[in-house]
Amino acid sequence: MEPAQTQQQNDPAPSDANREREMSQELSYRSNKLLRWTIWTAGAVALAYLVVEHRPHLLGWIPYLIILACPLMHLFMHRGHGGHDVRRDSGEQSTHKH
Repeated sequence: MEPAQTQQQNDPAPSDANREREMSQELSYRSNKLLRWTIWTAGAVALAYLVVEHRPHLLGWIPYLIILACPLMHLFMHRGHGGHDVRRDSGEQSTHKH
């Protein structure tokens, strides 16, 4: 007998509870995937509707969005390196360059 066949004979069969749990997880994954796909599709349709039907209203907001983008980019782009010169307080050289 081959080693793979011997190992299969020694392993107990998965219980019904394990099979039910796996099926439940697979169903949950599929429903979450479908839900995410539906939300993204609805968002794309809503965005297309806004662009097509309300173009003059949206174009009026562009200057405000550009001004708002500056502080938002600063806030989110500085998240990754732990703030300004945090390592210099501990005596280490900062490798981050502005």
